[in-house]
Amino acid sequence: MIKVVIVEDEKLFRRELSITTPWEELGCELMGEAENGLEGLKLIKRVRPHIVITDIRMPGLDGLDMIKTARNNNYHPQVILLTGYSDFEYARSALRLGVIDYILKPVDDTQLYTLIKQIVQRIKNYIAHNEAAESFDILKGSRLSLFNEYFKPHGNNVVDRYVQLAIDYIHANYQTDIALHDTSEHLKISAGYLSRMFKECTGYTFLKYLTLFRLRQSILFLKEPHLQVGEIAYKSGFVNPGYFIQIFRRYTGVTPGQYRKGLIY
Repeated sequence: MIKVVIVEDEKLFRRELSITTPWEELGCELMGEAENGLEGLKLIKRVRPHIVITDIRMPGLDGLDMIKTARNNNYHPQVILLTGYSDFEYARSALRLGVIDYILKPVDDTQLYTLIKQIVQRIKNYIAHNEAAESFDILKGSRLSLFNEYFKPHGNNVVDRYVQLAIDYIHANYQTDIALHDTSEHLKISAGYLSRMFKECTGYTFLKYLTLFRLRQSILFLKEPHLQVGEIAYKSGFVNPGYFIQIFRRYTGVTPGQYRKGLIY
């Protein structure tokens, strides 16, 4: 389960968030609550949550300073900032901390649900990536092994947010026939603008990132002995098994079958 903590000084709002959010449905467990930044920092150190939902404005230690202190102490949870309209400019500084998820008060339940769901998927992808790290020994030095599916925010809040949303969209829909145009429509921005932002922030074109992410997922599926290569191609988002084998070999130097057997010819 994904561990969550709430740090919010408004008691009624804090209780409302904790009670009305369907944590189990989201694959989460609420591990605790705190009413200010100092208590929140202690909670983060004790629980080591995956996600912190925090207000910005709090007495004593505010939300941003709490997150900054936590990260200086090597705690790096995903963060959802809760901010009022008057705090919006203040929230922009959070982007320099890599905090790119925020919700304006009053909080919309559907918006919060969707955002938590996206972050949970992001975390699960990261965990799966780490668990699969040993599987990439055979591919060391290959073009696929060098692929980095995450990006570091560049300080431009609009660009960083759109790129992260595009990456989240790829991670959630890679098994379907998606393209740059679909993603830009989903984000309600032009395809050309998204293409330029994406390449600037990730170093990859949209198509290359999508292809490499699909190949990375196929590595995980290849660990399932009951799945045939053709099935893995479709589950990874490739509509043609022959093309999947071709592109797999181009980026790894081996075929999927050879990889599965642990052989390099």
